[in-house]
Amino acid sequence: MRKLLILMMISSNLLFANVNGIVDKIILHEGSGVEGNGLSKYGVTLETMKAYKLDVNGDSVINKKDVYSMTKTKAKNFYKRLYAETFPHEKSSTVETILMPVVFDSAVNLGSFFAKNTLVKATNGSIASHKLKGKKVNYVTEKNVFQYLNGLSVSELKEINNSFVNMRISKYVALSKKPKFKKYKK
Repeated sequence: MRKLLILMMISSNLLFANVNGIVDKIILHEGSGVEGNGLSKYGVTLETMKAYKLDVNGDSVINKKDVYSMTKTKAKNFYKRLYAETFPHEKSSTVETILMPVVFDSAVNLGSFFAKNTLVKATNGSIASHKLKGKKVNYVTEKNVFQYLNGLSVSELKEINNSFVNMRISKYVALSKKPKFKKYKK
């Protein structure tokens, strides 16, 4: 658990200029070895392959053979697809640099639903009296969160990033208390 929290804190402070940098860092952290009884490689699990119909070896059946057939290039291409599908909105370079590494890593590890909803919650938790298209904003939704974020300063984005990281840590702590995840506590 301690290693996980340290990794999360380090990854939340890493800055990347684009999605390629984010994906490269995820691949580096996830590693190339097959893990979990052959159920994960480069961080892409068999369950994820099935959910996204990712037939890596082209035999029309998604199974452990696909995990073993996963290459670094195929994993990168999958992560780029996942990134584009999860966050299809225009993002300023500042948003890409400050928020997206930790948000996308959360999408990879905890699912895109968690990442998107947590980003909206973190953003809504920091709204004071900002404006979106000239109108006062009381809250954002998944549809307009990036439009709102693109107009914020670096310090405001860092505040949202910190809030997001705290929510992510809370999620991991809650997961660590579940019996099936006890084996990861060290």
